[in-house]
Amino acid sequence: MNEVKRQAVLELQKAVAAAEAKATELVNSERTKMERQLVEERRRLADEMSTGVNHQEESGEVRPQKRSKSAELNIKFRSSGR
Repeated sequence: MNEVKRQAVLELQKAVAAAEAKATELVNSERTKMERQLVEERRRLADEMSTGVNHQEESGEVRPQKRSKSAELNIKFRSSGR
């Protein structure tokens, strides 16, 4: 009877380890996706700001910049502790 319990515990430990490994893999995958999106959004924002500055310089217009989606994502990303 003890051997059956021991075997069951071992199988349970293997299942838990596999689930933890899968969860870690998923978290890392999502983190990588978010980081990639953040980099892309920062690039887009830099291009957008560069284009906006060029248009302002050409027209002599000075406008306050709205907070972009990238800025919002950056604030959320930093506040999440990552």
